[in-house]
Amino acid sequence: WMTSTMEEVANDELAINHPVNLKKFYELYSQHANVQFILLNRPFLETMASHANDWGEEVAGRSNMIRGFMLILKRFLDHLRHEEESNNRGGMR
Repeated sequence: WMTSTMEEVANDELAINHPVNLKKFYELYSQHANVQFILLNRPFLETMASHANDWGEEVAGRSNMIRGFMLILKRFLDHLRHEEESNNRGGMR
């Protein structure tokens, strides 16, 4: 993923399933339990700076990779929000 764009990372099947496919996990387990997620937030620049010595010239690639995973998470949370709004309006799951 170091040479990929943010969109390429976010659309990659391996990335979507790393370490678990959030959408599939939620759909499977929400039938049996109230699934809740805790999102730990760390400022993007702080995350990038904490590994700057390890990366050398790979900063742009690492940035795209991290942003790609952020996009995967955003898409998942947007999907859940839309699903919840549909359910609150009486829509079917």
